Amino acid sequence: MAVTPEQQREYLRTNLDSDFLYLLEEHGVDLALQYQVGQRYKAIKTFAVFADDRSAVRAAITADFSIRPDTAADRARIACLVTAWEAAKLIREEEAKLKAEAKVLGMQKPLASSDRAAMRIALESVKGYAVSESEEPAAEYLAHKLEQIENGEPTGSYLDEVISRKEAGALQLQTSLDNQGRLRITRQKPKGKLPQSTEELRAKIRLEAATWIMLLAKCKGRVYLRGLELSSFDRYLEYLLGDRSPYLASPLEYEVFIYSRGGDR
Repeated sequence: MAVTPEQQREYLRTNLDSDFLYLLEEHGVDLALQYQVGQRYKAIKTFAVFADDRSAVRAAITADFSIRPDTAADRARIACLVTAWEAAKLIREEEAKLKAEAKVLGMQKPLASSDRAAMRIALESVKGYAVSESEEPAAEYLAHKLEQIENGEPTGSYLDEVISRKEAGALQLQTSLDNQGRLRITRQKPKGKLPQSTEELRAKIRLEAATWIMLLAKCKGRVYLRGLELSSFDRYLEYLLGDRSPYLASPLEYEVFIYSRGGDR
């Protein structure tokens, strides 16, 4: 039975890392070929090394996907996939370089703009509308959580660490001297405000939910992220701030409320 375009899109959305899918679309790879590629490659880091050079890529495309350069249309399809492979290779090399530099300098690895754009598209696909700056996590916070996942050490965050793009608009720089007397300029970890009302607390938790949906789009191979949905956070919000809880005017009242319940959250 033939797979419909809708089924192909659903497979790609569910199984491919968002940045890889974004890369294929950006370089004009058609849906049918995206689906074929997605049967074997799920992430940029593996797609980038499936061949060593252009001629090997072209040979692999013919062998693996049965596309021969006999017509103009097929040559165009091959060209799109070759350029996507070249971009994937550059991205992989640049990420390795940034990771090494960040480790040497003791800094957080920055999040590539293409990664952030792909993750935002994934979030908007789930929400069904274009998200505003206040609904999208800051790039610094997203990079921090992504680094935790890559290191296998995801942890919870304080509420003032959960910040949006709108809150992180101002660039904060800090200067210091390293052990060899060289001047280092680093970006300070931005801090947000603690929520002062139930609606602000609701917005913080929804921002954290958006963060994890974006992380899921980037890290589909992580078993503990499978099945994660916005509705998971909505159910928690309903329990915390819905009919089962009194109106809470501040985080302090929330902590008092939790204490009165014997610590049952």
